[in-house]
Amino acid sequence: MNSSLSLARIALAAGLSITGSAFAQVPAAPAAPAAPAAPAVPGADEMKIDMPKAPDLAKDFTDAMKTPDALKAADAALRKSAKSYVDAKTFTDTVTITVEVMGRKQEQSFSVTRDAGGSRLDLGETSIFATNGNVYIFNNNNPTKYLSYPLKGSMMETLAESLGGGLDLPIPAWILEPAEAKEPVTELAGKILPGAKLAAFDAAKGAFFVTGDGASSAVFTMDAKTGFFSGAKVNMSPPGAPEGLMIPLTLTMKPSTDVKMKVAFVEAGKTKVSSPEDLQPQAVEVGSAAPDFSLKTVDGKDFTLSAMKGKVVVVDFWAEWCGPCKRGLPHINEFAKWAKASGKSIEVYAMNTLEQKKGEDRLKGIVEFWKKQGFDMPCIVDMDDVAIKAYGFQGIPATVVIGPDGKIAAIHSGIDPQNPAKIIDQLKEECEKALAPKAG
Repeated sequence: MNSSLSLARIALAAGLSITGSAFAQVPAAPAAPAAPAAPAVPGADEMKIDMPKAPDLAKDFTDAMKTPDALKAADAALRKSAKSYVDAKTFTDTVTITVEVMGRKQEQSFSVTRDAGGSRLDLGETSIFATNGNVYIFNNNNPTKYLSYPLKGSMMETLAESLGGGLDLPIPAWILEPAEAKEPVTELAGKILPGAKLAAFDAAKGAFFVTGDGASSAVFTMDAKTGFFSGAKVNMSPPGAPEGLMIPLTLTMKPSTDVKMKVAFVEAGKTKVSSPEDLQPQAVEVGSAAPDFSLKTVDGKDFTLSAMKGKVVVVDFWAEWCGPCKRGLPHINEFAKWAKASGKSIEVYAMNTLEQKKGEDRLKGIVEFWKKQGFDMPCIVDMDDVAIKAYGFQGIPATVVIGPDGKIAAIHSGIDPQNPAKIIDQLKEECEKALAPKAG
């Protein structure tokens, strides 16, 4: 088992990449790409790439804020901040990372909770607990299994030793595991800015200007009353990026000592597994029962899969951000036209899932897209992504054929880029076979 890769997979749901002390966003599989990947260095025969323009983070800091006395005050303020985290008997924080580059805006969030029982880190679908003398790793979409290791030192130290890699969260170190500050600026910003150094301090605003390797920089803002950090603006230079490329990040933090959720983990009723890969939900297989779901279509009608028993049901999972999905939808629609014209007991549905937009914005975008395409088949909306999680697919597009008996008759993962239309004939054959009388 590749331990470093396994630990990286733990953090995928939060959009965090574990690469030593470097921080970058990666896609939360199988969601839309969230990575502001560094473009290749353009050659003479390539088009020039417009680099993202990063804000000037230093402009609000005067020369008086850069003096040795100002930096000494900054160091003292950071040490006091670390003590504030240590002194908090209970603590919770939700950190949201926003990346806006080349016209695309991505957000990822994770949360931390601490109390007398231990600490808990929620990374999207994955939760990590340090309690009962153990570190537990738990996938919320597969609640019957867990992974655990004896707690040795801190949660992060245990994970690093057990899985062979560090989990470098882009937050002040004291948020998750409070301790007296030894190297304040490194503990504040070192996970985002390797080589972090204090460059200026605005005491009135509680703003720390920090520089790092490769001309990267950040401004962290602290609440003077509580000593907790409320956020940061970061200009990050990704490793291996073209000279001058800066990725602007915004970190928003919501610290509080008002903890509603008790940190606890119950082993009873769950099975211990041996690796992070074993925690992942298993995808449905041909011959297995199709997980039931009750959702609404884009026009507000109710749909329940189990109510379709006796018919063949074809469901195509897609998302608006997914290029292969959108290339495949017209062909699924052509199949739906054939199925309707055939008079056979075949129902075809598209299912929108894994969208990055939430709530009304998500539904509005889906409805507008579907109307514009003018497809004949109805579209189900998997608003909370419950259906695709139940089916365990690790990527889209995915198309399933469900037989009259409610069992999976066929599965298609991805799309053939050379001949995407061939799925039409494949689905015809699979549906005909599913409808055929069973021998005996």
